[in-house]
Amino acid sequence: MSTLRNIAYVGTGTAVRLGCGILNFVVMPRMLGPEAFSVFMLWFSVAMLIALLTNFGFPTYVLREGSAARERLSRLLGEVVTANLLISLTVLVVSVCALPFIPQEHWPIFLVLLLAKLVDSAGEILSVGYRVTGRFDTEARIAVVTSLCQLPVTIGALYLYRDPLSGAVAFLLVRVSVLVFTIRTLRGYLADIHLGRVKAALGHFRNAWAYAADFGLQNLFGQIDSVVLAQYIGVSAVGVYQAGMRLFVGAAQAVFVLGTVFVPKATAAYTAGQGAERVLKQLQLSFFVVGCAGSMVFVLFAAPITNLLFGHRFAGLAELLPIFGLLFFMRCLSAVWGVALTIIGRQGSRFKLAALHWVLIFAASAYLVPEYGVSGWLYSLILGNVFLAAGYAVTCAASWKGVPVKSGAAIAATYFAILLTVMSAGAFR
Repeated sequence: MSTLRNIAYVGTGTAVRLGCGILNFVVMPRMLGPEAFSVFMLWFSVAMLIALLTNFGFPTYVLREGSAARERLSRLLGEVVTANLLISLTVLVVSVCALPFIPQEHWPIFLVLLLAKLVDSAGEILSVGYRVTGRFDTEARIAVVTSLCQLPVTIGALYLYRDPLSGAVAFLLVRVSVLVFTIRTLRGYLADIHLGRVKAALGHFRNAWAYAADFGLQNLFGQIDSVVLAQYIGVSAVGVYQAGMRLFVGAAQAVFVLGTVFVPKATAAYTAGQGAERVLKQLQLSFFVVGCAGSMVFVLFAAPITNLLFGHRFAGLAELLPIFGLLFFMRCLSAVWGVALTIIGRQGSRFKLAALHWVLIFAASAYLVPEYGVSGWLYSLILGNVFLAAGYAVTCAASWKGVPVKSGAAIAATYFAILLTVMSAGAFR
C-alpha cells in the first residue's frame, strides 16, 4: 500500500505539473505564432542542453547513493549542491563570453532561459531529499502549488507583451519560486543540511561521472532535435516538431513517477540482498502498461489532439503524433531496463550503451531526415531506442540472474507489431 500511496503522491504532483506544462506549451504557440514560438523553443533547447552540464547526473547519483546509505544523506546533498553551484557559475561565465556568436536580438531570451534552467538544476537536486526520505507528499504539494502558479504567470506575461522574452521571464520567476519553497521545506526534514566544502564537492565530480555522462546523453533527447532539424530543414520546422515533443515529454513524466518511487525501494532491497527481483517485476509491468496506453493515445487521437490543443496552424503535427506514439512505447521499454541498471550500480554500462545509441541515431538521421523530413528524425530516434532497450536488457540479464528478459521481449515485440498494424490501417486518421 505504501508503494501505491507514494505513486499517488508523485503521480498527482507530476500530473498537475504535466497538465500545466502542456497548457503552457499550448498557450505559447497560439499567442506567439509558429515563427516566434520556434525562436523561443530553439533557445529553450539550447539553454536546456547547456544546463545538462550543471545537472551532471547528480539527482540520480544522490537518489541511488543516498538510498544505499541514508545516514549520510544531509552531508551528501550539501556537497553535491555545492558542486552544482560551482559548475553553474562556470557555465554562466562561458555562456556570457559566447554571446557574440549568436544574434544580438536573441541575447536576452537565451540568458533568461539559461538562468531558469540553472536554478531548476539546483532545485531538482535538492528535491531528491524528499524522495530518499519518503516525503513524496511534501514534494507533491510543492509541485502542485508552483505548477498552478506557472500558468497564470505565463499567460499574463504573454498577454501583456506577446513576445518570446516575456515567456522566458515567466519561466525564470516560477523556477526561482520552486527553489525557495524547496529549500525552506527541506530544512524541516534535514535540519543539518548546508553547503559542503569545495574539496569534498569536487570529489563528487569524480564519483558521479558515469551518472553525468549517461544523463547528458539521455537528455539530448528532445533538445538536440531542434538543432538538428534547424540545420537540415530550417528553423520553421522546429515549432511544429517541438509542439509534439512537449506532449511527448509531458506523457513521459509517467516514467519519471515510476522511477522516482521504485528506485529507492529497489536499491535498498538490492543492497540488502532481498526482494529486489519482485520490485523489478512490478516496475516492468508498470512501465509496460504506461507505454501501451500512452502510445495508443498518440496513434488513435492524433488529429483531435492537434486540432483541440494547437489549431489549424499546426496541422502538420497530426501526421507526426502517431510516430511519436511508436517512439513513446520504445522509450518506456528502454527506460525500464535503464532503471534496472541504475539499481544494480551499472551506470557505466548505461553510459556506454547510450553513447552507442546516439551514434546510431545520428548515422541514421543523415539519410532519414533529408529523405523524410521531421518524420525521418523520429524514425532515427525509434531505431536508437530499439537498440538501447536490447542493449540494456542483455547487460542487465548478464549481471542480475533471474531477470525475465525473453518473455518481456516477446510481449513487447507483439505489441509493437500491433501498433504498426493500426498505423498502417489508417485507424488514427
